[in-house]
Amino acid sequence: MFNKIKLSFEGFQNQTSHWQFLNVFFKPAVTRLFITWFALAPAVVKTFQHLPNPLTVTVGAITYKIPLELPFRWEILWFASLSYAIAFVLHLILCPGFIKRYPNYSSYTDRGHSPRWLVWEVFRAWNAITESARQKLFDRLVDKHYAAAELTNLLPFAEPSVSQNGTEWAFKREDKIYVLRINEGFDSNKQRDLFWEILGRYGASWVKFRYAVWLLLTLSALLVLLVVVQNIYFVLEYMINNGI
Repeated sequence: MFNKIKLSFEGFQNQTSHWQFLNVFFKPAVTRLFITWFALAPAVVKTFQHLPNPLTVTVGAITYKIPLELPFRWEILWFASLSYAIAFVLHLILCPGFIKRYPNYSSYTDRGHSPRWLVWEVFRAWNAITESARQKLFDRLVDKHYAAAELTNLLPFAEPSVSQNGTEWAFKREDKIYVLRINEGFDSNKQRDLFWEILGRYGASWVKFRYAVWLLLTLSALLVLLVVVQNIYFVLEYMINNGI
């Protein structure tokens, strides 16, 4: 049992927790629902708090008594919305732009980029990710033979340059200069693999903030679940009391 929990956490830590898997929780429909409740619930409560409960409404000769209380605590759902709103802001600010633009390879290919564009994405990643992520990226570039050690006039870590051989970018690793060079003939399978290497380095960035977003989303989900349980209890109690 412990080993299963450990393996599940390691899977979450190494991949499932990455930024690209958070995007699904911030789709417009979900965001509107939580943000609307967060903004409107206090205003509605303020409006109705001084009204008598139950509210008496007379229509013709018939008088109706309308209870104003909800079958759940509105405060719980508001705190769920608050937790979601904080997670949304953190995601909005800290989720890497690469992942927002290209959450998967098909979204990247839909832009119609030249294979050479990947050199620029590697360069941008180097400027954006942590040192450990850089080293992992460089290891993958070398181990998979995307980059090779050579004598070159290119300055390490400078902006990519374009030559007749393709788009080139140089970096330094273990006192050697390596050159990443991609032209229009770059194999499509290699394009896909290099894309995922870049996305993987971005996806694993900002670990503490990424975990904070997951924690806030989990808290929000638990609070919503509590509201659902309250609603189920209310309906069941009503059915039992009324012999339904």
